[in-house]
Amino acid sequence: TQTLVQAGVLTKDIDTVLRSTANFAQATETSLSVAADVITSLRDVYKDMSDAKLADQLTKTINLSKLTGEGLKTIVSLGAQVGSSYGLESEQFLAASAVLRNAGLKESTVGTGLRQAILEMFSPDRKTTAALEKRYAELGETLTGPEIQKKFNGFTKEASPLIAVLKELRRLGLGGEGDSAFSRIFDIRAANAIKALVTNLEDLEATE
Repeated sequence: TQTLVQAGVLTKDIDTVLRSTANFAQATETSLSVAADVITSLRDVYKDMSDAKLADQLTKTINLSKLTGEGLKTIVSLGAQVGSSYGLESEQFLAASAVLRNAGLKESTVGTGLRQAILEMFSPDRKTTAALEKRYAELGETLTGPEIQKKFNGFTKEASPLIAVLKELRRLGLGGEGDSAFSRIFDIRAANAIKALVTNLEDLEATE
C-alpha cells in the first residue's frame, strides 16, 4: 500500500489497484513491491487504461516470454513514455518487449534498445534519412528527405505503428537482400532491436 501511495495512487483507488497488483504478482511469481512499481509506472503513461487491464497485459507478456517482473520494471521505466508518445498502445509496447526478449536480448538491452529503435524509426535523423533516400532510389522510388521523414513519422498514426514501420523497413530490404544498405545507419542499440523485430515480425503481429 505504501508503494502505491508513494506512486501517487489515490486513496479511493487503493483497493482496486492492490487487487490487480496482487493478482499480477501471484500469477507471475513477482514480488508485490515490483508488481506495484510496474503497474503504477505503466498506469502513469497509459492513464486511460484500468489497473486490471494493465495487470492482465503484464501477466500475458510474462507468460508469453522470458521476461520477469523485475525486467519489465526496467523496460517500462525506460521506454513506455517514448512508446506512447509515438502512438504505441500499452499492449503493443509490451508485445515488442516480449518479442525482443524471446529473440535473445537481455532485459536491460530490451529497454534501451526498444526506446532507441522507436526514436530512430519514427524520427529519422539526417544520416538515416539520407541512407533511406539512397535505398528508395535503388528500388526505383524517388522520395526526398522531407518526404521520407514525413512518411516515417506518419506511421505513428497507424493502428499498429511498429508493425507498419517494420514492414516498410523489411520491404526496403532490412533483414534480407538490402541488409548492407542499412549497416551503421542506426545507433547500435537501435540496430539490434530493429533487426530482431524485423526478423520476428510475424511473432510480433501474433503477440500484439
